[in-house]
Amino acid sequence: GMCISPCVRDKKNFNSNALTGAFPEEFSAEPEHLYDCGEVTCSSCSGCYVEPSSEPSVAPSMGLLNQDIALGAFYDATNGPNWIWECTSDQWTSAGISCPVASDCKAVTCDSNGFVTKINLSSKNLSGTLPTEIGMLASLQDFNINTNAVGGQIPSELALLNSATKVRMNFNAFTGTIPTELGTMQSIQWLWIGDSNLGSTIPTELGQLSNTFTDLRLFKNKLTGSIPGELGALTLLTVLRLDYNLLSGNLPESLNALSSLANFQVSNNLLSGTIPLSYGTGMCISPCVRDKKNFNSNALTGAFPEEFSAEPEHLYDCGEVTCSSCSGCYVEPSSEPSVAPSMGLLNQDIALGAFYDATNGPNWIWECTSDQWTSAGISCPVASDCKAVTCDSNGFVTKINLSSKNLSGTLPTEIGMLASLQDFNINTNAVGGQIPSELALLNSATKVRMNFNAFTGTIPTELGTMQSIQWLWIGDSNLGSTIPTELGQLSNTFTDLRLFKNKLTGSIPGELGALTLLTVLRLDYNLLSGNLPESLNALSSLANFQVSNNLLSGTIPLSYGTGMCISPC
Repeated sequence: GMCISPCVRDKKNFNSNALTGAFPEEFSAEPEHLYDCGEVTCSSCSGCYVEPSSEPSVAPSMGLLNQDIALGAFYDATNGPNWIWECTSDQWTSAGISCPVASDCKAVTCDSNGFVTKINLSSKNLSGTLPTEIGMLASLQDFNINTNAVGGQIPSELALLNSATKVRMNFNAFTGTIPTELGTMQSIQWLWIGDSNLGSTIPTELGQLSNTFTDLRLFKNKLTGSIPGELGALTLLTVLRLDYNLLSGNLPESLNALSSLANFQVSNNLLSGTIPLSYGTGMCISPCVRDKKNFNSNALTGAFPEEFSAEPEHLYDCGEVTCSSCSGCYVEPSSEPSVAPSMGLLNQDIALGAFYDATNGPNWIWECTSDQWTSAGISCPVASDCKAVTCDSNGFVTKINLSSKNLSGTLPTEIGMLASLQDFNINTNAVGGQIPSELALLNSATKVRMNFNAFTGTIPTELGTMQSIQWLWIGDSNLGSTIPTELGQLSNTFTDLRLFKNKLTGSIPGELGALTLLTVLRLDYNLLSGNLPESLNALSSLANFQVSNNLLSGTIPLSYGTGMCISPC
């Protein structure tokens, strides 16, 4: 239909898209190079074409051209020269990689037409970002870049991988959000983006994934908001891991339709309300899922559904089993089984190791001669002369006292995994950076003492959700912005708030008046302005109230003299 000059028919004028198939037959005989035809308007199909002196070669299909472009862009964007590359006979470069590849090359699999169907670059030192061209790999079925350092925003073009059944990107360093477009993927069965630094909410569009979708892993990110009820439409799900995020609100009733689950984890979030009773009857869940540890470290109330109560408390290693009945993947052992290590102890090792590394552990002043804290954590029990750590009888760390021990660096997000920690003291060090919102996941913590450090940024609003906290000290620590109103929602056992000598601005939140058991409120030496809130007259237990050296105006409310029962201090 188009009478196109060779300038137009050149394959280069169509590439860098997601086009598939071959060129129209009339194009196929055209040369592969670009003619310089200038601005000529062709009056016929002969146009500005000049017969070449030699027989032209046939153009390859558009799909292979796009593949070369995509593979080359992926190599460049993820720092290809620094990959750990173990294919001796085949080289991946900025021009891509040629199919077929040698049988010893496990990084790439090709089909008989020369299309790449599988990429496995797990733990191969990738960094940089995913390029938008990734969506041009129209034949890619399995994409695995687990355990690397790929960052940046996940491109929405990933959703163009319409042949992909498995996309595995756990343990990376992405920023930004989960693209809503991923909900349009036509063939996807597994989507793994766990432990990858993602923020914002879980897109409701993921509930529209294909009717073959079975495995969603978004654990250990910074996801907020509620769990979308739309996920209940994914009725073939065998794995749903949303643990270690900042998800809030109620567990959606609609998830009772997930009758094939073998692995369901929502622990270590900010979820509230009760576990829907319908989970016990609608969900036909294996013992792996019914384990109460998969729900802990939230603000959930009430009892487990009756059907959960008889299940074991330890974690079974059920792998990828899909349970066909409520007996699920549990097989009665032939002998008394050893109890699998609790998820809590595994998380504790990860958290303690991350804390050691992030706060420059090798330079700590460490005075426990018999016990060593390393990148692998510290083992409980510890010797009686080790005052830095206290453990309970189950091997969980309940107290960390590293006051004045030369800590520096930053607090890692993994700090929130210390589910049994009750007393955390890092006063008088040089720990900096933003206080991670994951600190709010320390639901057993009664005392958090971090005075005299070098933090930057703000006080996380999530700290207002801490369930057991009694003392929160972040004085003389370089904090800016405002005092979160959410701190007024702290537990009814909260007694001691110290935010003195920072760079806090704005007004004193009236919501702090709800903390009626406060004995200490130190807001002195900041940049606070506005009036003293009348509501603080409800703080009838104060023994130490200091707001000196700010920019406060107005009068001292007369009600402070009668409502507040303040000590001479």
